[in-house]
Amino acid sequence: MKKSFFKIIIISFAFFSCQNNTEPIRTATPLKKKEAIELAPIFTASDKKLADVFKKYEGTWKGNYITIKDIDPLLKTSIDLENLRLDYVTKPGLTLMNNYEAEHVFLSKSPYFQEISFYDFYPRERKTISTAGNNRVENGKIYRYLTNLNESITLNGTIKNDSTIVWLFEQEKPQRIEFYQETISENFIEVIGYKYDELDRLDLGPKKWFYGKFVKALSEK
Repeated sequence: MKKSFFKIIIISFAFFSCQNNTEPIRTATPLKKKEAIELAPIFTASDKKLADVFKKYEGTWKGNYITIKDIDPLLKTSIDLENLRLDYVTKPGLTLMNNYEAEHVFLSKSPYFQEISFYDFYPRERKTISTAGNNRVENGKIYRYLTNLNESITLNGTIKNDSTIVWLFEQEKPQRIEFYQETISENFIEVIGYKYDELDRLDLGPKKWFYGKFVKALSEK
């Protein structure tokens, strides 16, 4: 099973890397809502240490996501859910739920504010979900705001190291937790994350996992 999951990941991302010169998969401009959080905040002295924290994201990235279900999760205490590794999404006992193409665009408006446009294409359903938002520095912290036709959420960000940022969304009622880490290099972004939904047991590891790898558009390297 582990070998088969590695094959899925390798085949998916090798294919999409070859498609890096093709037309974008976007079909529509992401929905924009006129909400205050979309506006760039007024920056303070405490924000200066975070200037250009999002610069590494800048550009257009194309890749694939896979979503995975763990039908028999281990106890939560047996895995490190704050430091995610690739073997968490390739271990035995996982079921592939979906595999979709994505194009993510980041455009900085200042050293503290970066607009986001996500286009996620689901071949099985033959539909594209467009999401708009921003990465922002505010009051000495970082946030990611995302909005589409289904919802609007704000994720709290943590800078783990020079190449990795962690994003967290938590909601009590109904229960929902979404956690993912993005590791950014010159040419790639790798995403590993998990999600707890309303009926999931929090004493167990997550049932829902996702993994993505994105290649920077050749014209922007």
